[in-house]
Amino acid sequence: MNGDLWLDFLGRFGILVLLMAGFFLAAFLVRRYMGTGRAGKGKWIQILSVHHISHKEKLMLVQVPGQVILVGVTPSRISRIAVLEPDDVPDKNLESDPFPRILGNALGKKGQNP
Repeated sequence: MNGDLWLDFLGRFGILVLLMAGFFLAAFLVRRYMGTGRAGKGKWIQILSVHHISHKEKLMLVQVPGQVILVGVTPSRISRIAVLEPDDVPDKNLESDPFPRILGNALGKKGQNP
């Protein structure tokens, strides 16, 4: 009887392991072939920088052909804060964190134009 109990336990545990392995394999394949939802290299939309204000709110610099847009993102809304020229945004390799300077420039330009 004790041997039957162990065989039953190992059988159920094996099925559980197989189901979990199948779940992780399916998640891996979906992520690999469907993408992660982020803009990749050569796409029309690129996220240049993200600055988290809180765990639910953030500011993002988004580049589209011909312009860079400063966007505020909350759980219920996405708002355009400013539109920048591509020349206003420095190369990523020049600064470790250009976001504060770019944000200051964007808000300064927005405040100057009534």
